[in-house]
Amino acid sequence: MKDNIRILLIICLLLPRIVMSLAIEFSQVDYYQDGSMAVDDSAWAQVDISYVSPTSGIQWVNIVSNPGTSNEMWIVQNQPLLPSSLTGLSSNSSSFYFNAGVSNGTNITGSTLNVRYDVTSVPLTSANTGGVVDTYTVGETQNIINAGVPSGNVTLNAPVPLNLDWNIPFIGLEAGWHKNMPNVTQEKNFCGPGAAANSLQWL
Repeated sequence: MKDNIRILLIICLLLPRIVMSLAIEFSQVDYYQDGSMAVDDSAWAQVDISYVSPTSGIQWVNIVSNPGTSNEMWIVQNQPLLPSSLTGLSSNSSSFYFNAGVSNGTNITGSTLNVRYDVTSVPLTSANTGGVVDTYTVGETQNIINAGVPSGNVTLNAPVPLNLDWNIPFIGLEAGWHKNMPNVTQEKNFCGPGAAANSLQWL
C-alpha cells in the first residue's frame, strides 16, 4: 500500500510538466546590421516555446515573469498551441519578443528569470495564479535589424509585449494551416517581392 501511495505521489508531482509538454528557453537579443554589431545586449528578450507533444485540440499557453510580485508581467498571452491534426507535425515551436526590463547595453545573459506558465483549454482574460513556477537561465541570441528595407531605418522601437486583447467574450477560433508551407529565399532589398510570393503561395 505504501509503495502504491509513493508511486501515485511521484506521478502527481510530474503531471504538470507531462501534461503541458513544453520546452521553454529565454534569451537576450543582440542585433546586427550588414554583418556588424548594431545593438549589443538589447532591451529585447526572446522566449522560444517548443510544443513537444500536441494534444487532439487547440490549447493555450500563458507565461508571466516575476510571478507574485509587483513587477509581474505577462510575457506570452494566449498563444495557441496547434494540434498535430492541423500541423501534421509531432511537435512545433514559436518565438516571441518581450521587454527584458533593462536598457540597451545591459547584459543579462547568464542571469535568472522567474516565470509562471500554464496551458489551458480556453484563453484567459487575466493571468492565472496557478500553473508551474520555475527559474530559467537567460541565454543569448542574434537577429538582424531591418537589413534591406527601403527606408534604411535601423532604430529599435521601444520593446512592448505583443499581447492579444482577450477582454471581450471569446466566441471561438478557426485556425488556418498549410502543411509544408515554403518560405521563398530573398535577396537583400527583396523583402517586398518575397512577402508577395509567400502570400501567393499561401493563397
